[in-house]
Amino acid sequence: MVVFPPLFHYLLNLFTGNYYLLLLAFLLLPLALLAEDITPEKAQTLLAMKNPPQVIDIRTPEEFAKGHIKGAKLINFFGNDFEKKLAELDPKKAYVTHCKSGGRSGKSLPIWKKLGFTKIYHLHSGFDGWKAAKLPVVKP
Repeated sequence: MVVFPPLFHYLLNLFTGNYYLLLLAFLLLPLALLAEDITPEKAQTLLAMKNPPQVIDIRTPEEFAKGHIKGAKLINFFGNDFEKKLAELDPKKAYVTHCKSGGRSGKSLPIWKKLGFTKIYHLHSGFDGWKAAKLPVVKP
């Protein structure tokens, strides 16, 4: 006999009769397993670890030149070679990705998934959130 945890029963009751919600959950589940939305403070904690994730800044070169997170690698979301440059990264490593405010980086998550990346931290408030939290910024 298989015993299901209480959470399973709760979710089953929630989705019973609501097929659209169930379909949406299954469609979004792969993205949820791929990326974890994080706050600027959580990002700072991750970056202070012994083996920190690599920061991938997907803003434009002009935005990056005005300031960026220390150690960030620029891969322009609007560049013709965006997917190619992502594919050059090691998909087994962890990455923190961000843009200005979270929109572009959120749109990039399916590309990360398609390329086989397994651990992505999404700075959902973007670089604006990082600055608003008064965290260190590298300026030229």
